[in-house]
Amino acid sequence: MRLNFRTNRRGDAFSPHGFCPPVRVWRDEEGRPCVYGYREGETWAIDVPGIATFRFERQGDVAASAYPGAARSRIRDAYRRGILPLILQFRGGEVLHASAVLISGGVVGLCGVSGTGKSTIAYGLGLRGHQVCADDALVFRASAGAVESLPLEFDLRLPPASARHFGLLRRIGGVVGVGGAEGRRNAPRPLAALCVLQRGRGSGPAPEVVPLGPAQAFIALLPHAYCLDLDDVERKSRMMHQYLDLAGRVPVFHIRFSGGFHGLEAVLNVIERVASVGRVPEIARDGHPAAV
Repeated sequence: MRLNFRTNRRGDAFSPHGFCPPVRVWRDEEGRPCVYGYREGETWAIDVPGIATFRFERQGDVAASAYPGAARSRIRDAYRRGILPLILQFRGGEVLHASAVLISGGVVGLCGVSGTGKSTIAYGLGLRGHQVCADDALVFRASAGAVESLPLEFDLRLPPASARHFGLLRRIGGVVGVGGAEGRRNAPRPLAALCVLQRGRGSGPAPEVVPLGPAQAFIALLPHAYCLDLDDVERKSRMMHQYLDLAGRVPVFHIRFSGGFHGLEAVLNVIERVASVGRVPEIARDGHPAAV
């Protein structure tokens, strides 16, 4: 789909107060409203204050009405990282808030709340020679034959502290192994494992890894699912079935690790190990977790 730009010449900030139809509100980690969405007939509009309002339907291109002064680079970044995953989910795909790395032929997804270190860990694995294949949005499909990760164009973005740790002087737009349109390298790949990351405090012990049974995996993954319209009962039902299928067919691991860069290498080692262990079908099939 194509992103079409136009300027919001009125320059009016979107206001949810007194608006009809009802407005859906997305909040940041501190509970503050940051994005607004509403539906008019078959058209959805998602407003990112100060950047753009994005309008789309079940099919076709996406229109971006830019706020005055908003750079196109910021609009494209907001679209790729936040709006496009919601559109794909609305149109029938399933998308996890996750980074992902291709290790030994299988994709390992890295789920976690913002600030956990998904992009930093993916970058570290990229430096070890693994292909980074998603950042913030992991698209997947479950068929009778396999559960696959689907390609989606992206740029891996590191926070400043991570960029300094890796010897980079500023934020970056790309990373080893990333290519938005490299054909064969971005073909669908089998989803080998999913890691639900939890970042702790202090220097603590080595990372703790626990395989999750299907029911536990479903509960752990669902908070990281992109979903545009919870009021669409039929779409929500299909989404639940897809995540139940995902949790039952792909090994899922809970990984808890201490914060700070001093323990990063240990986390990378654990994820490489999970990538190989995760393809063993006997892991956690009885639903009882056991340490890896």
